[in-house]
Order: sequence, then C-alpha cells, then structure tokens
Amino acid sequence: MYADDFNEVFPPDLRFLYDRYITDTELFACPSGEATKALHASVADVFKNRPADVPAKNVSYCYVAGLKMTDPADYVLAFDEEGNHRGAGVNVLYVGQDLIWLTDLGAVRAQLKKQEEALKAQGREMKIIRPSEEIKKAQP
Repeated sequence: MYADDFNEVFPPDLRFLYDRYITDTELFACPSGEATKALHASVADVFKNRPADVPAKNVSYCYVAGLKMTDPADYVLAFDEEGNHRGAGVNVLYVGQDLIWLTDLGAVRAQLKKQEEALKAQGREMKIIRPSEEIKKAQP
C-alpha cells in the first residue's frame, strides 16, 4: 500500500509503515524467532522518531531499502536476522510478495549481493537495515 501511494517506491525504512499502514506492532516480530527477545530492539527503540506511546514489541526483520515495486520479483525485500531461528534458516519476503522459508543462508546472501550489484549498475543503491545494528547505534 505504501508503494501504491508513493509512485511504486517501497519505504526507506520500516518505521514509515507504522502507524498509517501497520497499526499492530506485533507484525514487526517473528512469533517463532528464538533470538527475538535477546537480539532485537523494541519498536519503540528502533522507531525512535515515532510517538512515544508505541508499544515495546520486538523487531525481528531486516529490511532492504532502496527497492521499487517494478524491481524483479526475486529481489529480497525483508528477511529474518540470522540467528532468529537458531541458524536453521530465515523467512524471506521478495518484491514479488512471495514469503519463503530458506535454510540456505548462503543463497540469501548471494541474492542480496546480486541485487546490490544490479542496482549499482543502474545507478541505484540499496541499504540493509538490521535491527541489531539499530540497537548498537541507539546505545550511548
């Protein structure tokens, strides 16, 4: 819906989806992610530019900023942080809206590298936003 409203461009960060497009912060947390509570920031922490009344729910997903709806359907848009499922695999959301469980983490890394190179060739940039890195940045 965000991309429909913004000329087929996905948001620059997941925080832009709250609270106009997603009001249930539990959607930002993987319900079966083992490392969620230990490794990830709360929505209130990661979405620090949002209202203070955002419930403190954990964020489990890495987001790939810089993509458009017109990009190839096999481009990775979001995925679990590694370790979320004890290294057994990750959920991967693609631009084409497929959500797939992959046990081959190397394949996810290879796809991310491939799409980054393809975007660079077009003069575009992508950025992977990882909740664990957002925690580190927010810590004094």
